[in-house]
Amino acid sequence: MYEVSSDLPEGYFYNSAPIINPKGEIIAVYRKMAPWRPSEQFTAPGKEYIVFEIPEKNTKVGVMICYDLNFPEIARNLTLMGAEVLVKLTQDPEELYELNKPIHFARALENQAYLVSTNTSGTFGNFSLLWKVLDNKSRG
Repeated sequence: MYEVSSDLPEGYFYNSAPIINPKGEIIAVYRKMAPWRPSEQFTAPGKEYIVFEIPEKNTKVGVMICYDLNFPEIARNLTLMGAEVLVKLTQDPEELYELNKPIHFARALENQAYLVSTNTSGTFGNFSLLWKVLDNKSRG
């Protein structure tokens, strides 16, 4: 979601993901660190890695947004902070999602972590958005 902030120049915003616990409380807000230029020319990069715990599952989760996945140091910092599961939120057209599929597997492998990639579904403008489970059969 777009987040307007008083610490940014007029017209700029963050691409943000609020982290909400089971009680409905916002426990953190992750701001995308690697805006995709030039498409996100008014998106300010975030400055903080977010790792949160799911106490009921005794699991730590690190959050990324879209293009962040293309930068190995972002996933690496999350796992160095204890993340066992990396979650990537995105809104990619089907073609871009397919093009980046190998990067998902690389980030999971190089960090020895699970990677959950979520994409919106349906259409956005002229683009078809993919909804598909990546399993062993799709790794081929």
